[in-house]
Amino acid sequence: MTTLHTRASWMPPSGPLPAKVTVGRHWDAVRADRRVAEPALELLLRGRCGSVIRDDTTYTWLVPVGSTRDWPVSHLAWRMAAGEVAVPPPHRVHRPGPHWRVPWRRGRYLTDSTVLRRALGVDAAGRGEEPIDQQPPARWTPPPGPGVTTVSAGGPWDCALIARTLAERVISRLGDRCGAVIADWDDYYLLLPPGARPHLSSTPLEARVLERGYPVPVPPPHRRRPPGPYWRVPLGSGRFLTDPTRLRAAVDAGLEARRRVR
Repeated sequence: MTTLHTRASWMPPSGPLPAKVTVGRHWDAVRADRRVAEPALELLLRGRCGSVIRDDTTYTWLVPVGSTRDWPVSHLAWRMAAGEVAVPPPHRVHRPGPHWRVPWRRGRYLTDSTVLRRALGVDAAGRGEEPIDQQPPARWTPPPGPGVTTVSAGGPWDCALIARTLAERVISRLGDRCGAVIADWDDYYLLLPPGARPHLSSTPLEARVLERGYPVPVPPPHRRRPPGPYWRVPLGSGRFLTDPTRLRAAVDAGLEARRRVR
């Protein structure tokens, strides 16, 4: 198989900075942790790789809409059929921030999802998926190391992804009842107890609980400011999870306050 040629006339945003693009209209997306992304890229660059976005710990491939419906959840590779991707302008091929690891090419930006799946090592059984403890730990610390690592949502904790402007209102309203929060560009990740999804199932796209296996960028404990992911609300001893019921109330209040401002 070869890289797909598409009739679509889609182009990345033309502004000077990355912009959020909704998944599912022109393409679906596959995100992978860099541990499997780089080896996969070496295989795919032999004529089979479309455009690839890199953002710190994750790589994002653009694939045909609907072509990953049967993909299993893996802790290292994640299919996206909804949500948004920070897409850099065509000229941005270097850090900082999201950039094209494999440059965008007109008509050749999609990767065949079957070829990509094999390269990433994601089989029908979800090979590589690790056993996950459903109980929240009494004390949890990020993986050791000086850099950002990836932790799967649904493991030691569930995770809510909230847009920055709304998240700041939520953090302010929760006060000292707010658990740990990771900020990464315009995305804020709030750590929640496992099983939080029913409490937040009807929240808007701006405040959704991530599916199990979604890769969350986790900075080291000392990183408190950008660039890159950092702890907007640092980890506290025994107080790193936010109560989902209180979070839901804070989200509703934040949305109402924003509507009044408008």
